[in-house]
Amino acid sequence: MRSSDAGELSKCLPYAVLTGLSIFAGIAVAIHFLQPDFHPATATLSMYVLGRFGWLVSAGFSILAVSLLLLSAGLYRHFQRSRLSGLPHILFFVVTAGVFLVAIFPTDLPGQNWSVAGTLHQAGAYLIFYLFPFMAYGFARNFENSPLWQAIYLPAFLIFVGYTGLLIAALTLLEIFGVNIHLGVIQRILIGFILAWMYLITGRLLHIIS
Repeated sequence: MRSSDAGELSKCLPYAVLTGLSIFAGIAVAIHFLQPDFHPATATLSMYVLGRFGWLVSAGFSILAVSLLLLSAGLYRHFQRSRLSGLPHILFFVVTAGVFLVAIFPTDLPGQNWSVAGTLHQAGAYLIFYLFPFMAYGFARNFENSPLWQAIYLPAFLIFVGYTGLLIAALTLLEIFGVNIHLGVIQRILIGFILAWMYLITGRLLHIIS
């Protein structure tokens, strides 16, 4: 491939990512109106896969997974010649793998014995929600030390703080004090933090390569 072609392809990557993120966000909102029988306060987004329009939710997760793969590849390519830490990039690929697991394998209904598919789905969810704060913190440190990325260091760090604070608070209430929290609401807010981070990073990447 000629360098000019590679450059044009590189410029198209952020637009593809932004499109994929927006499609997923649109599906995540629309599914609440298409399947109102699920209560959003208690049902996680994965539960909607088991409903009438489950195929749409699966497609949304698949589009999100491909978008994250493109973004992680774009970030890795951008940072590969620098001396900044490569660990966040590894974590990004692992988180992306978690999204692929969630997209491919449906969850189990609450109270059912875990199937192989449900176990893999749950493993993917753990990779996403528990590794994201470490990934986000690592990238925030990289952004702080990079002249091209310093402009988004503060918002990226604040997203990390907000996400991590909510995750720790939810786990503390649920696992230590046994408080019956609205898991569906918590999950949607966490997903909102993740999407905000992805939009922020993609927008900056687009600004840099344009």
